[in-house]
Amino acid sequence: MNMNLKSLNYIIIILIGISMSSCQSYVMYRFNYLNPGRKALPDHVQSFTLLNRAKNNEFKQYSDSLLFKELKLTKEINVLTVLDSLAADTALHAAAIILNEEADMETVLPYQKDIPKETSSTKLSPVFPPAYVLQVCERLETDALITLDHLSVGMKTQLDTVLSTEETHWAYARILPMSYWRIYDGYDGKLIDEVFLKDSVDVRAINKTVKGLKKDLSNYKDLVISYALQNADAFTSMIMPYPVRQQRRLYINGNSELKKAGQLALNDEWDKAAEIWEGLTTHGSRKIRSMAEANMGLAAEMAGNLNEAIEWLNRSNKTQYRSTTHYHASKISKRIKLINKWARQQSKKKQ
Repeated sequence: MNMNLKSLNYIIIILIGISMSSCQSYVMYRFNYLNPGRKALPDHVQSFTLLNRAKNNEFKQYSDSLLFKELKLTKEINVLTVLDSLAADTALHAAAIILNEEADMETVLPYQKDIPKETSSTKLSPVFPPAYVLQVCERLETDALITLDHLSVGMKTQLDTVLSTEETHWAYARILPMSYWRIYDGYDGKLIDEVFLKDSVDVRAINKTVKGLKKDLSNYKDLVISYALQNADAFTSMIMPYPVRQQRRLYINGNSELKKAGQLALNDEWDKAAEIWEGLTTHGSRKIRSMAEANMGLAAEMAGNLNEAIEWLNRSNKTQYRSTTHYHASKISKRIKLINKWARQQSKKKQ
């Protein structure tokens, strides 16, 4: 994933229809920028192989009918192997799709993607040796390897009968899904990072008959699949760049030159607009000068020059203070800190 500063500052401009009265000096310019993922990945990582180490050896390709035969209501049902394995398979496929479609990264799910763990094993499988990672990534021509090493739905149910004016049956289900993912570098075979995720959900049902109760709880499989999808989304969001929506004041009224430059900016011609604004930074009117300086800050931010943007915004505030200008400068400062934090994390990974 090419997470250099240029790509981090890549701006996806979203222009929303703007209507304004002729007397208003500014419009709100809305845009998205990309923040780095919460987990630092090397710049060269652009593609992934995904392997499933979470499936249990006992797992079979159950049909839906067989699956629900396994889900018999008793006083207490422990975690079922079939549900864990079904959830793991769903999560891995979902992660591959999300990375491919939302992050535009190549993903490979090999035909023999499953590496079953031993039935009795409750511990995580050991980290893959570098030689194995290199062999897989070289054979499948990818930059990195993702493994889902553990996923359990942690589901328990309880069935009871309540005697009141008439017999009532109720059931309770709790799902405590947990997963453990690993990411390996395909260039040196070493472990890049590990991600542990967990969640919880409670489901209750009441019915006058056990048959009706079973029908009410027939969505167990759907619940498991739903949380597997959420788990995949949570994992990929930690390693993908994510969009952050922002808005800034763009000053387009004050004199004819500000108006002309404002229209250029709205047409995404920032360089031409900046030429006009820079000329206005020596204007005799403090108001015109400060608005031009604030616009120069926005132009610098659009170009990815964040430190320069702060300099222009601070200069604008010295000319004529506006709380919104100060606020915009603080938002950019936080963005710079996040980028620097990501860079430090990446540097530590390389050591």
